[in-house]
Amino acid sequence: MGFSGQFCEIPPMVNALYPNTAQCHSLLCGHGSCYTNENMSEYECRCHEGYAGDKCDRIRSIGLHYPSAYVALEPWAIEQGNLTFTIRTSNESGLIAYYGDDSFISVELYDGRIKIAFYIGNYPTSHMYSYVTVNDGLAHRIEIIVQGKKCSLTIDDQPMQSVENDGRLEKFSIHTKQYLYIGGLPATRATAVKSLFHVKETHSFKGDFFQSFVR
Repeated sequence: MGFSGQFCEIPPMVNALYPNTAQCHSLLCGHGSCYTNENMSEYECRCHEGYAGDKCDRIRSIGLHYPSAYVALEPWAIEQGNLTFTIRTSNESGLIAYYGDDSFISVELYDGRIKIAFYIGNYPTSHMYSYVTVNDGLAHRIEIIVQGKKCSLTIDDQPMQSVENDGRLEKFSIHTKQYLYIGGLPATRATAVKSLFHVKETHSFKGDFFQSFVR
């Protein structure tokens, strides 16, 4: 709400009630609005729908209801990374998350299961499919952990699954600045990624993405 730019990276204007307040400016509140108290000594951030945190910098909920829907997040420090989120969907297929260039990780819905493709540069790409389906319209917590050449998946209270992209290279690294995409992919990126066989689908899964944690 109020953000602009190709990746919604330009924050809204400062609250017009306090245009000259040094403490309270838009950069302080990320995806939210800044308000000061009556004596102008403190400020608070009131987050836009779907965001949370003291600085409104954490995604709380995203509704992905169109095939072309996506959100681009800042680059992921994936060498020892954790991507945890909750989804709710009735779809059988669709892209959930993608990050990378030559090396990559993709998370998709495939016949209602979570499918992960993981490639740190050791041919061939490693794949993992969840034991359980997650397209029953209920909320499911997904935790994906990357440690070197190993990728682990945990869904709700199910046993952890792991896959290893074994070979000479020991860790995931990319050579260009890339965004962590949630949902689908922008058209130009989708064409390149699909041609490299990094994903089966480039359209977003249809559903809700919330309670996310990226580290």
